[in-house]
Amino acid sequence: GEIDILARAPDKQTIVIVEVKTREPLPGQPRPERQVDQVKLRKLVVMLDHLSRANAWYDRPRRIDVIGIDWPQGGQPVLRHHQGVYVAPLAKRKTH
Repeated sequence: GEIDILARAPDKQTIVIVEVKTREPLPGQPRPERQVDQVKLRKLVVMLDHLSRANAWYDRPRRIDVIGIDWPQGGQPVLRHHQGVYVAPLAKRKTH
């Protein structure tokens, strides 16, 4: 899997994985962010957990956001930012 955007929120503490879905809007077609189903969300959670362990982000807030973009041919894109689609529980630092 891959991460579209890995960012730090404006609070400078929260780690955010952002999944971006873009499509040309067509009648009867769902919004692009609807492509982030439970299977995709679970994959993103696994990636967030892996990054958290690898970078010792035990006590940092972490979340997953989704951005949906409708981009009509020759038109201006319309962006929707869904914050906190998943919010990770704060983990306790492991001691050995």
